[in-house]
Amino acid sequence: MDKFLRLRTEENVVISSKALIPEDETEGVLIQKSIPVVHKIATVRITQEAPMRKFGQIIGYAAHDIAAGAYICMHDIEFRPTDGLY
Repeated sequence: MDKFLRLRTEENVVISSKALIPEDETEGVLIQKSIPVVHKIATVRITQEAPMRKFGQIIGYAAHDIAAGAYICMHDIEFRPTDGLY
């Protein structure tokens, strides 16, 4: 079973498909702290104000620098008004 769910290669945030611990690795990046199943993980370093992409969509912007392998919580994401193209 894969450790995470990703729909598109350009996504920098994926969803854990099983509980992960700091010794686990995803795409060559070590997990930094325990991550429960179906929670967000940064797969690359995301700089402050950079778009955060999950499931092919921008889900918000980094509220601060986020390290690769970090567990992403709601306080890590800044929300802004956007115009969607449907």
